[in-house]
Amino acid sequence: MSIKLKIMLLALLTLVPASLRAQYYSFGTEPSGVKWRQIKSEHFRIIYPEETDSLARSYLMWLERQRPLVNEQVDIDTKPIPVILHAYTTLSNGSVSWAPKHMNLILSPNPYDCTQYPWQEQLVTHELRHVAQTQHFTKGLWRALYWPLGEQSTGLGMGLFANTKYLEGDATVAETEYTLSGRGRSAEFLMPLRTDFLNGIFRNWEQSTMGSYHVKNYDPYAVGYLMVTAERMRTGDADFIGKFYQNKAAVSDVTDIFKPKSKRYALSRTEALQQAQSYYFMHWYLQDLQRGKPTEGWRISAPQKLPCDYWGAIQITDTLSPMYGSMVVLRRGHHFAEEMMQIDTLGQERHVRYHASFSSKLSEAPLGRIYWSESVLHDPSSLENFSEIKFFDTRRDELGTLTHSTKYFNPSVSDDGRAIAVAEYPVGGDSRLVLLDAMDGEAFDSVAAPEGGQIFETMFVGEWLYITLATPEGLSLRRIRYQELQREDWQTIIPAQRASISGLRHLKGQWICFTSDHGGVLDIYALHPSNNQVFRLTNARFGATSPFLDESHKVLYFSEYDAQGFHLCSMDFSELLWEKVDFSMRPEDPVLEKVIAQGKAQSQVTVQENRDYLDPDKYPSKHYSKLLNGFHIHSWMPFYFNVDRVKSLSPDTWYEAVLPGATLHSQNALGDVVAMLAYSWWGQSSAHAKVTATVADFDVELYGDLNATTNGSLSTPAYKDDAGLLIDYPFNLFGGGWYSMLIPSLGLEFEKERVAGAQWQTSFQAGVRYYRMLSVPKAAIFPRWGFSVSGSLLHSFMGDNDFAAAGISSYLYTPGFTRGQGLKLSMATQFRLTDPASTYYNEHLLPLPRGYRGVATGYRHISTSADYAIPIWLGDAAIEGLLYLRRLQLIPFADCGMSWEKNGDFAACCSFGSSALLDFSVFRFNVGISAGTRFSYMPMLPSGSKTRWELVVSAGL
Repeated sequence: MSIKLKIMLLALLTLVPASLRAQYYSFGTEPSGVKWRQIKSEHFRIIYPEETDSLARSYLMWLERQRPLVNEQVDIDTKPIPVILHAYTTLSNGSVSWAPKHMNLILSPNPYDCTQYPWQEQLVTHELRHVAQTQHFTKGLWRALYWPLGEQSTGLGMGLFANTKYLEGDATVAETEYTLSGRGRSAEFLMPLRTDFLNGIFRNWEQSTMGSYHVKNYDPYAVGYLMVTAERMRTGDADFIGKFYQNKAAVSDVTDIFKPKSKRYALSRTEALQQAQSYYFMHWYLQDLQRGKPTEGWRISAPQKLPCDYWGAIQITDTLSPMYGSMVVLRRGHHFAEEMMQIDTLGQERHVRYHASFSSKLSEAPLGRIYWSESVLHDPSSLENFSEIKFFDTRRDELGTLTHSTKYFNPSVSDDGRAIAVAEYPVGGDSRLVLLDAMDGEAFDSVAAPEGGQIFETMFVGEWLYITLATPEGLSLRRIRYQELQREDWQTIIPAQRASISGLRHLKGQWICFTSDHGGVLDIYALHPSNNQVFRLTNARFGATSPFLDESHKVLYFSEYDAQGFHLCSMDFSELLWEKVDFSMRPEDPVLEKVIAQGKAQSQVTVQENRDYLDPDKYPSKHYSKLLNGFHIHSWMPFYFNVDRVKSLSPDTWYEAVLPGATLHSQNALGDVVAMLAYSWWGQSSAHAKVTATVADFDVELYGDLNATTNGSLSTPAYKDDAGLLIDYPFNLFGGGWYSMLIPSLGLEFEKERVAGAQWQTSFQAGVRYYRMLSVPKAAIFPRWGFSVSGSLLHSFMGDNDFAAAGISSYLYTPGFTRGQGLKLSMATQFRLTDPASTYYNEHLLPLPRGYRGVATGYRHISTSADYAIPIWLGDAAIEGLLYLRRLQLIPFADCGMSWEKNGDFAACCSFGSSALLDFSVFRFNVGISAGTRFSYMPMLPSGSKTRWELVVSAGL
């Protein structure tokens, strides 16, 4: 295929939604008061909050140290890249983005994901691999496309040709191969795939990689890890992935986007998945035989139709609590938002309250209280969050908060109920053990983590306080007398090793129970504090977690895994293994051993740790000016392209999204200033400009258009000039499993039609909105419960005439007749505050009944509507490589609007109908698209057709 034809096809494919996933990406913004600094080295520019200087230097050292090692297998020498460090969020993550080119790293580790080693090297290695992968798409054809497209040319290539599963799978292999940590060493990481394979369940590409509304979804990182490791074993090449991306970036056949059977690089995606499934099935089948007869618990929780997890159960032992003797467990699933459930020993279930998804295990305390920590958002900055220590009083059925706006995690309560131990993750990056007063939440003692490690869980056992601790040597179990913290006299119970240790529980000082993957599968273990002997209690076939012992009834309760998720079960003491275990001798996974040995045998890189990066004289820190670095042009296009309009594209407003012309895109490194400057032509020349920025925690948008088209017709053109300013200040009130936000906003707009005699129209709008709702379960369309209330005021005037109106609107989500179905009830009213000289000013704050257009409202207008959502699973049907049908959404509706004039005239307009939307994906792009039609019947329409069919399209960009 000629280079000219390639470029022409790729230019057309810039309109494919999948390509947008790698472009114009903002990681979020930091609090407005943060002062920034920067350090430059040969390959990186680190931009970081000034209070994290020492940690920034450590990251620079790790980045430079790991860079040559990570680049070797990808066969590329990466160019310098900016790296932004984020210190104020606990939602651990990282990203590499092109358009603009930069790397984001969150300094705080995940407090609820117990890793065997400090995770900084794991994070750096993973994201460096993404830099290396991406740089293949800066060469050859993509380098040529840089001139007409800018940095988005790389994003375009990644979106069209880079297989996301290989991207993440290879990065996960790298983090596992080049560090002593990594998800590839975790049994839980691959547990869903292992469970399915041993049950004879082998999914196709679409269901494995794009998920399903009906079966348990795989972690895309795990699917990619399986495929990359299996391919390395098949080919014998540690640098297989480098050859893979060289071929991908070469684009020798542009139809590879659509073809499922391309043979250019080893195997097609379908064949690679099938051979990975076969390879790992045999590996896990033999491992399963070697483990011997599995233990199996007696099931307590009720089976569910769709995947569902029960985990983290505790037993209520307070005799004054109405819940005495029963268990409290967390539940989530395809049909359920996360919630706290009460379950008795016969399996009877009762909803207690909804629960945050990012939270610690539950910890029982005296007086019938249950404690936990959860992450919350309190202010507008999307990259600053905190934790709160919450408690639920089972005696009074009340929820309380012990601490606010802290970085405290994983609480445990002393036997007397007076002290609470937590792990603290300060902004500076270290870790501390803190003791809180259980009455008021005030800290009364604290100590730094031993050996500069990371504390995960805490647990009281009599006078002792136990912690799990990650250090460069591995994960260990330590203890100290909690009344003697300042002596720092730590005792090692389980030495640093490579297995996980989580879910610490104890029973009256007799036994300490926990979950570990020491034997290659998640199992329940017990340790006796008197002699530190460890015993394996279960031999779960697929996995077991969240244990607690009921000594009075000689029963172990835990969550056991199967193909539908974790279910709550029990086993008598007599059925437990009580097999003595040496935790210093953990067998390594044979596949991982081969991968690591292969890489070492073929590597020619010697890792050298250059500590000069820690020296401020050799690598000085300098002030980073947000003002001087506020604008950075990273991409451009030879046509007009409005990203925001594309994301909300309507068939009636297509001309606002894409037109002939040219566009410049700018975004600063911190992501808090985004700008666009564009020229378009549609009958006449037009100019467009827009800047969105976060200023003192306010979200500000300033825009202007000169001679912009107002319709899509060249036969009856219409144009206007406009300019506007929008400001809002979102208060994030997320917590307790509810997503809540309060958003006050202001808007000012100037607009003038391009016709003879037209005047400037000035519009001022103010509003406030509050919403509170649960997360939407995977198999549902609406949240099970939720509501929103908003008010707005509009004042618009032109010359001597003006128009003013006020409106109030609300909606309510309630459950439907069956799980997954839902009802939305809406009601709104609008009051006109002025008497305009013309209906030209009769603007709408409220939507008209669906199907109606150009209908004027009176002095008072009331509208009501009802929508009923019915999801219909389509069996995950797929046409291989072309189309994946996820589900059908049927949403019948009824709308009614009523208007009154001052003279008493009354008018009403109603509509009835239904939307039918197909949720699908095309060409193996994992972008959820909903497309269909909406039929409206308008019985009160005075003339013309009383029915309307409308196209409805949305995409998860």
